[in-house]
Amino acid sequence: MRSPLCGVVCVVAVGLSALAPSHAVEFGAGLLGTGQVREGDRPDSTEVPSNLYGALLGSSLHHGVGGETYFRLARDWSRADGATDFYLGFVRVPARGIELSLGRQTLDDAPGALYVADAGRIRFDRGGRWAFSLFGGQPRYFEPLRGPEIVSQDEQLFGGSVRLRWSPQATLALSFLQLQREHRRVNQLAGAVWQHTVAQRAGRPRVYALASYDTAESSLQQATVGSGVAVHPRVFLRLEGAYYKPQERSKEVLPGLDRFSDPLFELFSASSLKQGRAGLQIRWKPNVSWYVDYAFQRFEETPGRAVDGHRGSVGFVWLPEGDGLEVVRWEFYTTDSRGGQLQAGRAYYENRVYERVLLRGKIEVARFDKITNQSDTVVSSRVGVAYELFPGLLAELNVEGNRSPRFDQEFRLGFFLTYNVHYRDGWEARTLDRPVLRLPGGWAG
Repeated sequence: MRSPLCGVVCVVAVGLSALAPSHAVEFGAGLLGTGQVREGDRPDSTEVPSNLYGALLGSSLHHGVGGETYFRLARDWSRADGATDFYLGFVRVPARGIELSLGRQTLDDAPGALYVADAGRIRFDRGGRWAFSLFGGQPRYFEPLRGPEIVSQDEQLFGGSVRLRWSPQATLALSFLQLQREHRRVNQLAGAVWQHTVAQRAGRPRVYALASYDTAESSLQQATVGSGVAVHPRVFLRLEGAYYKPQERSKEVLPGLDRFSDPLFELFSASSLKQGRAGLQIRWKPNVSWYVDYAFQRFEETPGRAVDGHRGSVGFVWLPEGDGLEVVRWEFYTTDSRGGQLQAGRAYYENRVYERVLLRGKIEVARFDKITNQSDTVVSSRVGVAYELFPGLLAELNVEGNRSPRFDQEFRLGFFLTYNVHYRDGWEARTLDRPVLRLPGGWAG
């Protein structure tokens, strides 16, 4: 399945929307362009990267047919080259509680991870207690928002899920996935997700658990148990414990990638990882909220050698006028493990007080010390001014000032241009609060 499919899906969606009664159609579209001028890797060189994002969403079309498509086109004009472009596009066809989707889509039914795949999926859900799904296709590997496709291999996946709702507050989902490469098994997982809200108790505590089990190797791969409860009308507490163990693959299967890694300190779990986490959210005043988060990790870097790690953060959100037109966010976070230490702080400000004008700025300062005797201070800052040219069309200019191990000082000039529209019984522009596409590139919130 290649890029022409994206165009085919768009043409089919638009054609079906033209045939459908106008009062039944809901349609959304977004287009976003970004560009930047910055110093390049080579001496006295300049890079001019640009990205074009697009989205097309439709529902309640002819006979209830709907679809979605999303794409990204990247190019560096200074070198006249670009990255592999990304696209996602699929069509949904409902019929009496059964929904068929076909195309490149996100499979959230699979245990263990989300997959984007060229796949087909059938779902049966009439709003009762039971719901089923079956899927199969070829997975794709890429970073959907920022990067190109990494690798394309001869891989296939198939599986399904069953969901049971025995009350409005309690659900249980069971799922199965088999992933094979070159006709040899890579993953064969069974998963379960359970969640329950105790509405009768004070604070409406919510309890959840999930597990992923390798049925071929008879080993537990991942398990998480957590709970969240409002201990006070202004205080919310969340506790969570997690366990992860890399798969014990036999010689008959191909090795896979360990998804649990620490890219900053270049550490990863060679055997098992255990983590406990606690978080507290406090609504101190109607316009001020605090939060505190702490996590403790223990894993074996090598057999018999345990490594402990600590992660913590504290921050607040302040709405100066209480109406959300001005937002101030601040956070301090730290990481401490055998691989090194990191302390960082970041702040963000956004102002929508002035009609059709958006002002915002951010700054982040981080200090790291690695076990490899590397240490440095990293600074990232950005200031942007945006103006709504007409409803739905927003243009922004921004300037960045950065410091990193790569550059002692660096300045970048960039722009964002976004346009979002929405149709439901007539055309209306998407507001700044409900866009089809949001501005990427490091803005908070």
